[in-house]
Amino acid sequence: MSVGRSGVGRSLQELRKEKGLSQQQMSFDLNVSRESVSAYETGRARVPKDISRKITEKFDNPFLSIQIRREYTGTGPILLDGKAVDMHRSSVKLKTLEEIREAKNAILQMDLVNKPEFMTDYEKDQMKNDLEQVADAITGLENLLVVVCKEYNLSFKEIWDKHARKLLAKRYATKESVLL
Repeated sequence: MSVGRSGVGRSLQELRKEKGLSQQQMSFDLNVSRESVSAYETGRARVPKDISRKITEKFDNPFLSIQIRREYTGTGPILLDGKAVDMHRSSVKLKTLEEIREAKNAILQMDLVNKPEFMTDYEKDQMKNDLEQVADAITGLENLLVVVCKEYNLSFKEIWDKHARKLLAKRYATKESVLL
C-alpha cells in the first residue's frame, strides 16, 4: 500500500543527506532496516510513532518535528515551504508579527458572551473567520520557532521540553497531557 510521499518522508531524506548519512547508517541509528528508511522517505510506508519519537530525540530537527506532528494529527501548524514564502528569519519574524496583530484584533472582536446555541449563522461564520486568524498566528509563531532554532543551532526539543516543565510546575498541565 502506498501512502504517498509526505512532508515527513521528504524532510527525513533531507535530514539524512544534511547529516551525510546513508540509508543504512540511518537505519542503524533508528534500529530499523534500510528498506524501512527507504520506504519512509519515498512514502511507501508511514513512519511509525515510536520511530518518529526516536527521530525527534536523536536528530532534534525542527522542520522534521513539525512535519511529524502534522502527519500524525492532520492538524496544527503547517511548515511553510511553498515557492511564494520567504523563510529568512527576518521575513518570518515580520510576517509573524503581522499575523499576531491580525489575530489580536480578531480575538478582541470575538463575542464570547452569548452561549453558542444562541449565536446566529452570521455570528458563527464571523467566529470561524476570527479563529482562522488565530490559526494563522500560530502557524507564524511555529515557523518562527523552527527557523530560529535551525539557524541558531538551538534545540527545538529542549525548548518544548522546558515549556512543558513550566506548564507542569504551574499546574496548567498534567503529566499525562505532557508525556515527558
